[in-house]
Amino acid sequence: LLVAAESREFDGLRRLAAGWKKLDSRIAMLAACEVDGRTWILAANGAGPALAAEAARSGLGNGNVDRVISMGTCGALADTLA
Repeated sequence: LLVAAESREFDGLRRLAAGWKKLDSRIAMLAACEVDGRTWILAANGAGPALAAEAARSGLGNGNVDRVISMGTCGALADTLA
């Protein structure tokens, strides 16, 4: 399960993925795809810990999840962040 604030943070993975499928959910974006024979669940629901937790809960309810990875690009956009 990959959790990000914005769905665009998954754009790089989209180029590698097959079978992209949107999943029903009340969060902003929940989808599943295949990469190298493995199923990935992708959840995006906005910035902040409460929305990230809601995204993780939604993703965990959609399959056999063995890892949860929080990812994003925001810090990469600011030169002042270490």
